[in-house]
Amino acid sequence: MGNISVSNAQTIAGKTISGNASIAADNEVSSTETIPVGIAGTLSTRTSDTAGVLTVESGHGYESADEISIASASAFSYDGVVDSVAATTITFSSADGDVLPLVDAAIIASQPTEIDITFSGTALVALAASCTQRALFTLENSSTVDLAQEVQANGLPYAWNTSMGFTNPVTGDAIVKANVYNGSVTAATFSMVAAYNNA
Repeated sequence: MGNISVSNAQTIAGKTISGNASIAADNEVSSTETIPVGIAGTLSTRTSDTAGVLTVESGHGYESADEISIASASAFSYDGVVDSVAATTITFSSADGDVLPLVDAAIIASQPTEIDITFSGTALVALAASCTQRALFTLENSSTVDLAQEVQANGLPYAWNTSMGFTNPVTGDAIVKANVYNGSVTAATFSMVAAYNNA
């Protein structure tokens, strides 16, 4: 068993409020992965809040049945399914997350990068994730997405731990993988750490 050190500080109007905590954990897992570039384009047809047609640059590499995310300036949809591809036109449906932006919005499409990270959600005591570019990550069990969270480029990491007093975001779930979607046309480095107790 080890201890995790957690610190937090905010400075507002010249006043700094900070705190530290030490959390016991039996196990720790971590992963750092390179996330490939996203592909720039536009939402040329908006069929619904979850489906539409993208027009993207050539050489995108998408094929029917691929998984796809769509990031715009104000939204991030993920887990969509490519229904068909014709040259630089991608028809997709069943996107989850935020509703799609308005038609003709500039977007960045991305395929997921899967990260092999496993732990008991119920036994989780701390979780943190960060990325060098805007991204969205999911934590998933064998059949469903249990947590979907956007992180900003080199911004504050997503963080949860038992000292916060908030509900465990993946309690009751056996996490078997993470998927990461790049919301940028620049390759990114994504890092995740998790600590959990023995079941």
